[in-house]
Amino acid sequence: MVAVGLRDDLVSLRAEIDACLAIRNKSEIRFQALNRGTERLRQEVDSLEALDPRGVPSDVYDAYIGRVVDYNESIREWERQTGELRDLACRCDSLVRDHNRRAEAVQEFLVSEGIWEEE
Repeated sequence: MVAVGLRDDLVSLRAEIDACLAIRNKSEIRFQALNRGTERLRQEVDSLEALDPRGVPSDVYDAYIGRVVDYNESIREWERQTGELRDLACRCDSLVRDHNRRAEAVQEFLVSEGIWEEE
């Protein structure tokens, strides 16, 4: 019953891959929303800076500083989420590689035991 154990390992690993990919997909959706917000903040900062070639006008300076602070905070969160996404992608890719190696080993075992004909 070695084949059954190997199959069960693959089923378990597939479930782990599915969970990893689901988390990654949700994280990517959140990141895309954050990215759009960060771009919007950058555009707002740029627009305020472009109002006068001598510098940001005094009547909008407080709003400008607020947007700069918001933008900088958004960038920190953007960098954090980028790292999380990179880590998730590596984890999911590693699980897929492990699954593929194990699937090949199962196939080789089944062929060597005469249970499966190699194509």
